[in-house]
Amino acid sequence: MSAFAALKSSDSMVSILQDDVDDSDQIIGYSKNTSDEDIDEDVDEEDVIRESTRSNPLPTVSPVPQFKRPGGFLPIFESNFTPNEDNFLVNNSGREIIIGLKQGEYLVVNGQADLKIQRGAILINNCHYHYAHPDHSYQIIASQSQSLPIIASAQVLDRSCGILDSKTVDNEHLFHSDYKSVITLSILETGLEDIGKYCPPLKRFFYNKNDEEQVQSESSISFMNHPDAGYLRSFSFEIVLENKGMTGLSLDRSWVNKIKELSRYDENDTTATITLVIGNKNSGKSTFSKSLLNNFFVDGNREVSYLDLDPGQSEFSDPYCLSISSYKRPIFGINIEKGNKHGLTEYYGFTSPQSQPNLYLAIIKKLFRFYQENQSGNHLIINTPGWIKGLGKELLESITTYINPTHLVYLNGSGILLESNVEADATLEGLAFQNLHVLPGMYQVSKYSPAQLRTFNKLIYFHKNESTTSPSYNFNTHLLHTPPIKISYQTDPNDHNFLGVNAVSVSNFDVSLQFDHKDLLLMVDSSIAGIYLIENEQFFSNKFQSGAKLPLYINSTDFFNETVSHGSYMFMGLCMIHSVNKGKQYFNVYFPDGRVVLKLKEMIKVGGYKLVLVKGDGDIPSQEILMPELVQQQVSNLKKLKKNTSNVQDMKKMPYVSFISGNKVGGVWKIRRNIMRRSHRQQR
Repeated sequence: MSAFAALKSSDSMVSILQDDVDDSDQIIGYSKNTSDEDIDEDVDEEDVIRESTRSNPLPTVSPVPQFKRPGGFLPIFESNFTPNEDNFLVNNSGREIIIGLKQGEYLVVNGQADLKIQRGAILINNCHYHYAHPDHSYQIIASQSQSLPIIASAQVLDRSCGILDSKTVDNEHLFHSDYKSVITLSILETGLEDIGKYCPPLKRFFYNKNDEEQVQSESSISFMNHPDAGYLRSFSFEIVLENKGMTGLSLDRSWVNKIKELSRYDENDTTATITLVIGNKNSGKSTFSKSLLNNFFVDGNREVSYLDLDPGQSEFSDPYCLSISSYKRPIFGINIEKGNKHGLTEYYGFTSPQSQPNLYLAIIKKLFRFYQENQSGNHLIINTPGWIKGLGKELLESITTYINPTHLVYLNGSGILLESNVEADATLEGLAFQNLHVLPGMYQVSKYSPAQLRTFNKLIYFHKNESTTSPSYNFNTHLLHTPPIKISYQTDPNDHNFLGVNAVSVSNFDVSLQFDHKDLLLMVDSSIAGIYLIENEQFFSNKFQSGAKLPLYINSTDFFNETVSHGSYMFMGLCMIHSVNKGKQYFNVYFPDGRVVLKLKEMIKVGGYKLVLVKGDGDIPSQEILMPELVQQQVSNLKKLKKNTSNVQDMKKMPYVSFISGNKVGGVWKIRRNIMRRSHRQQR
């Protein structure tokens, strides 16, 4: 049964905290990732929604990304490898291709693949050296939202480092001096390739073999005459052989040298280092941080910790969260193992540190204490937001003073600042660090807006499959095909034995100061919220606001002062409040994982914890609220009904959807600025 049908018949919904449910009973900024000197270029979710509902949507990607690289550094848009019957073949399984690379040849890979090195060594992204070994494999999950990985041949200088070639019947003809490296790329399907069908604005986010436009664009390449070319149409990746407006990730030489310096392995020195990366918006902080992480695994197998402090465009944290996590292998392409189980994730609730700076700093201190207590033997990489002036600068001062990083990497706009003359840049004034490294920024604007990237993070959070050894996702079944779980909310502050949502809080909102308590349900309806479990004694130390048929409310100030600052809570992840039934006093909720539901049951029933939902800026992506199939079916029914009767009011009932056409005259007007028609110009 769909969620829409479930809302009409609440009997079908499931309560997680009561065994037998009777419906007659109670059931249980920096502004948007910019520097404060920049104009806000963010795209509102509303604009994304409108774009996805057009019959002929505008292209979701720009033809060529905008970039600015250091002195004369030229970007790479395509492979210089030319496939032929000798250097390229598909093995008998039909799921793997074998490629021989000569000296100076490289591949640009788009999509998802498993990479293995069968002979020699390769250089990835002009930086990371990896050699052949039968036990070594690397996942590539390349998205057009970022620069694509580049795999280049490399000269083997010392075979004593542990190189073990894998010679087979299929590749033995490539084991001669003409070829420096032999690799295999095999099919890897995580489900991410289908996200474009679920969310049209993300159509080209990942390569999809079923996208006719992407596949047909290769028809002009001479390679299509290759006898194995047809096999590629069934692969989860493509080798970019012509300029399609995608950029390969080839790091600048100054970056490569510094990354190797900071990640140099010394078996006699086990001291862990802390590297904090700062810089303006789009200066390459995330790219540098991830590249440094990857290079730590070139010489040693030591775990590396990653502290992600950018809530706006986070690649290493869940939506609206900050996290510290540890990694044992490199990440080529986009990172989908967010906030892994070896780390700690905390709910912040906003996309800008400006929204709640005190909470932001409190979470950072808690995450760093976790590192000191549990991962202090790991090297630590810290990625920061692109806000380095005004309040952003003050936050950096507080962060660096508390952490005192071993290395501070500053990606400077011009790249001409000398490390010996730090006084020349006011950004560094007041920051605490032991060693300073100044590098030129590598500026590149993503093909996707920050709002679209946040939509992507939300979708993969709620569509991740359960009980899989490696991350996989389901975008073939709509979320609304599954009925939500209903959880009742508490209205009486004296009911100490209540099982359900015991209270609600909205960050930055106190009753009577920012809003009226009677509007609470409107504020939390159709939103993403953080799930908190609070110890019973600590829970009742809070002050509550209560009202008829309304959830108990904890003011944001009280929740922070009485709960978060004491650390007497457990953050259990995110949930989606799909809708609210005020009459029967329950929330319709979606959880990302059934295991979360089981854990909540155990902690509430056995552990005596209280459940609190906290909302920040979290909006549900429009694709999760509306099923295109339902809307189209309703539109079709309306058209048929209009032919037979003039009364169609009964058909105009669907949550969040209006079937009444807007007036061409009147309605909401948007001001158009900087527009001057010829008749408005003054004649001189």
